[in-house]
Amino acid sequence: ENQRLRDVLIESRKVQEHAKEERRIKQRGSLSEVADVCTYVVSRPQFEL
Repeated sequence: ENQRLRDVLIESRKVQEHAKEERRIKQRGSLSEVADVCTYVVSRPQFEL
């Protein structure tokens, strides 16, 4: 019985982690342009130096 409960807990945790990852990927998708601009601005001075 405990083993089954543990399995259920692990499974639900996996599902939660997966959902978190999906959300993170979606956010990254919408923020990718902003991130690109940021990395461009950050890396530009190094090239100019």
